[in-house]
Amino acid sequence: MPDGVINIRGKEYSTVSKRVNDFRESHSIDEGWGICTEIVSITEDECVVMAHVIDPAGRVVGCGFAQESRASSKINKTSMLENGETSAIGRALASCGYGGTQYASANEVQIAVARQEQEEAKPAHRWSERERQAFCAALTERGYRYGAVAEWCERMGKPRPSAMTAARREKVLTYLRGGDRHAEIEKAGT
Repeated sequence: MPDGVINIRGKEYSTVSKRVNDFRESHSIDEGWGICTEIVSITEDECVVMAHVIDPAGRVVGCGFAQESRASSKINKTSMLENGETSAIGRALASCGYGGTQYASANEVQIAVARQEQEEAKPAHRWSERERQAFCAALTERGYRYGAVAEWCERMGKPRPSAMTAARREKVLTYLRGGDRHAEIEKAGT
C-alpha cells in the first residue's frame, strides 16, 4: 500500500497530508495555486471551517467544509480548530480529485470509526418495561422466543437484548426480518 494510504474496513483512504503533497507536486505555490481556509463559526465547544483551492487566476476550483466538536475526542480538547482546518482542506482537495477512491480522508474515517466504537462501548442501560414488551412482541410476531434469541446473541459475542441499546435491539430485529433464522436461533436455545 502506498505511503499516506490507509485501508479501513476494506476501503483505501488517503491522508490529508498525502492529498496536500499530491496537489503540490502538480500545482505549486510559485505558479499561483493556493489553499485558503476560513473559520465559518467558532464557539468554545464547536467550530466550522471552510477551505478553498484557488487557481492562479484567483478562482475557487474546490471547496470543503468541516465541523468539529471539542468533546468528540482527546485531540479536539486542545486542537479542535486545527483538526477542523485539516479536515476542510482534505475535503476541498477531494473535490478537486485528490483523494483516491474515497472522498473522506483517512483521518476523518479513523475518527468516525473511533466515535462509533465509543458509542458501542458505552455501558448498556436497563430497558424500560415498555421497551421490553415491544421487543418481545416483535419477536413473538416473527415466531421467536426471547430466551432463544438472548442465548443466540451471547453465542455471537453480543450482549443479551435486555443489555442492548434500543438501536442495537433494532439491528437484531432487522436481521431477523431478513429471512428465516429459526434454525439458527433455536439451535442456540436448545
